[in-house]
Amino acid sequence: MSTIVTRAPALLLLALLGAAAAGGSTLAQVPSHLDILSAAIEELPPIDPASVPGRSVTLRLEVNGTPVCGPGTGFLAYGVLIDTDSDPATGVSLPAFAGLGVEARVSATCDPAASVFVSPVGAVSLAPGSAGTTAITIRTTVAQLPALDFRWIAFAQEGSTFSRLPQAPAYSAWTTHEKGVH
Repeated sequence: MSTIVTRAPALLLLALLGAAAAGGSTLAQVPSHLDILSAAIEELPPIDPASVPGRSVTLRLEVNGTPVCGPGTGFLAYGVLIDTDSDPATGVSLPAFAGLGVEARVSATCDPAASVFVSPVGAVSLAPGSAGTTAITIRTTVAQLPALDFRWIAFAQEGSTFSRLPQAPAYSAWTTHEKGVH
């Protein structure tokens, strides 16, 4: 099964204007390369029940900018935070990812010495999109994921600056094709 999360810029603008008009705080401004526009986890064909562990899966984030990874780059990562048991009382739970008890993380991090993004679970690619966006894709297998179904949020992090999609307290859910059809 695949899940896709998108952020509508007009909705974000309305939320910012509403908070400002109410005199409340606004969302923290993040650099464009941390502004997540969409995120998806998708199983790739062939969908063969006999080979679930080896089935290819892509994790894809689209950001509104171009991540730069090179000498001098500090900590920079993109990926998903995963709640394997759907229980916010277990795992790590902080206001930045309210509603989840995070037990696992699948991510691509910048290796400044090599000037590339790397992931322990598979190959990482960056591709330019339209209007200055960048797609960050991690290609892995079901066996490399911490569970066959889980709740998740996409994240982008540079140093102590963090962004997520969907916005708190929402989250997405993913499951293998076989679990999703039963």
